[in-house]
Amino acid sequence: MHPNPALETQVAKNTNEISKLYNQRKAVVARQYGEEHDAIAENGKSTFYICHDVDTEYVAEWKFKLIVTGDGSSQAGGIYTTYSKGWNTYPTYESWVAAYPIGMAVDVDGYYGAQCWDYAAAFWYAQTGRRLETGDQTARGTWTLRRTINLGTEFEAVTDKTQIKKGDWIVKSSGSYGHICMAAEDYNGTNYIQCYGQNQGGIKMPRGGEAINIASIGLGDFIGAFRYRRWHN
Repeated sequence: MHPNPALETQVAKNTNEISKLYNQRKAVVARQYGEEHDAIAENGKSTFYICHDVDTEYVAEWKFKLIVTGDGSSQAGGIYTTYSKGWNTYPTYESWVAAYPIGMAVDVDGYYGAQCWDYAAAFWYAQTGRRLETGDQTARGTWTLRRTINLGTEFEAVTDKTQIKKGDWIVKSSGSYGHICMAAEDYNGTNYIQCYGQNQGGIKMPRGGEAINIASIGLGDFIGAFRYRRWHN
C-alpha cells in the first residue's frame, strides 16, 4: 500500500478496540467517500493505490469490491474472479448465478485458464469448503474416480438423466477430459439441456479456456450428476 495524502480515508474507530488491532487479524472498515481513481496500466498489469494510517498498518486481511468497466469489446478480457470458501455461501440457485454471471471467468487453480473444472470447483469451495477432487486431472474423474468424496453429505447422486433438475452439476464422459457444468433447466424430454459452464463456447480467455456462458449440452455421454441438497429441500 502507498500512502497518498490526497486521498481521505475514514476508518471506523473504537478507542477501546484500537489496541487489539495490532498484530491481530482484525477488520477495519475503510471508505474513500465514493471517490473514483484511475488505475495505472503497464505491461498488462494494473496498479491502484489506497492510503493507510497507523490504524490500518497492521491489518492482515483486506476485502475489496473491484468494478472494472470498459467499452465492452473485450468482454471479460483477462479478468479472473476470486472465489469464496465457506459453507452454503450461495443459499439459492439465483444467488450463485448472480455471483458468477455470463462473461465472467474463474481460474481456481491457476492452470490453463477458465476450464470447466474451475467453475464447478468454485461452487464446491463456496458451499462445502472442500476441493472438487478428480483423481486424474479430468472433469470426468470427479464422478468416475472421486464421486463419493465429492458427494460428501452435501450432495446426492443423480444417475438417471431424466431426473436432472436445475442446479445439478452434470458430468459427461466425452473427449479426453470429459466435462462438468450446471444445469440451467430441468430435464426437458430431449437429449440436450441448457447448462451454465466454462470452456463450452464462451468468450476465449487470454490464459486459456472460455468464460462462463449458457450452452446446449448433449446428454448422450451423461455419466452422472451432483445435486446440492440444500437447494432441493
